[in-house]
Amino acid sequence: MASVRIDDDRRRALVAHLHRLGASERTDDPVEVTRSVLALHATDPATVFLSVAARSDTTTVAGIEAAMYETRSIERVLGMRRTLFVVQPELRPLIQVACTDKIAVTENRRLVKMMADSGVGGADPEAHLAAVKAAVLDALRSGGPSLGRELAEAVPELREKVTAGSGSSATEVGMTTVVLSRMAMDGTIMRGRPTGSWLSSQFTYELATPGVGPAGELGGGEMSVADASAELVERYLERFGPATLEDCHWWTGWTKTQTRKALEQAGAEQVDLDAGSGLVMPATLDLLDGLPAGGDGVAFLPALDPTAMGWKQRDWYLPEGHEVLFDRFGNVGPTIWVGGRVVGGWAQRPDATVVYRLLTEVGSDAAALVDEEAARIEQWLDGTVVKPRFRAKLEKELAS
Repeated sequence: MASVRIDDDRRRALVAHLHRLGASERTDDPVEVTRSVLALHATDPATVFLSVAARSDTTTVAGIEAAMYETRSIERVLGMRRTLFVVQPELRPLIQVACTDKIAVTENRRLVKMMADSGVGGADPEAHLAAVKAAVLDALRSGGPSLGRELAEAVPELREKVTAGSGSSATEVGMTTVVLSRMAMDGTIMRGRPTGSWLSSQFTYELATPGVGPAGELGGGEMSVADASAELVERYLERFGPATLEDCHWWTGWTKTQTRKALEQAGAEQVDLDAGSGLVMPATLDLLDGLPAGGDGVAFLPALDPTAMGWKQRDWYLPEGHEVLFDRFGNVGPTIWVGGRVVGGWAQRPDATVVYRLLTEVGSDAAALVDEEAARIEQWLDGTVVKPRFRAKLEKELAS
């Protein structure tokens, strides 16, 4: 049977619909926004808020904070590609088993070696690390959410220093930072509400919510790496499909072997794309029937937004000259989307004014909507100036 063909126009229409890239698709529920893109990038705290704002009409900073820190309907987790994300709690166990557990093993082993090389932990640095972690958990149980410095007061061993790197790149770091980061990878603690504003990255730490722990403990049972991987890649394809094997391999951060096995177990189907072969879940093919064209719905997405960072192979939604939208490491800056494709970039000046530049023609109707959306995002920011952690060439130029 001939493979289904999905051209770039249909792919753009699909992403515009699934990722809520237009006024008609917006929702004021941060949880629904998160579900629409599967996982919000959280390396830069501002991205979470601006990604939700771009897909909402009336959601406020306070509303997003409530979802993250009060109802816990969305949570931070370190997962795919060793990157920090915000996801729904139901997704956290899948990510823990499919991605984070393996990262945790490697990073804990590395930390034990750093301790041994630095003379920390005596004859058995591994046992010492386990004791320190247990003491941190006890401190959180008795003291509640705490900053790193507060935990170091309760657990003096966290004040010890280890050397990271070697030679001219060697640097001395405190045990507080490295131990807490490893415990977050273990799934025993999680980042809580930050100090300061919504732009702050100085987080408190607290005990992880029930249901997730080392070795993939899920509500008293266990999920295999294979099963978790299959479900995670299925959810990725439901929101980002069609995608290529390279896209799936890159987004998950897995080996090619793990990626192929997960796709096979998930039941992904092959389709023909303008750029070659792609993969979708069967439900996506059903969704394509009757799906309107991408139209001219407009969205101003922030730096590192999950839509712009959702695929490794990006030519199908990027304009000519798109290099100015990325930094030298491949991190995307703020982008303007029309009908499921990137048409330009935007930034804020020091006075909080939103400015933009189009890199391709969009037509007079879409251009008017771009102007309106720039004004809407500027109003939402309400005088707060956001400077992306990873700055693209165009963003720096516009901001200056």
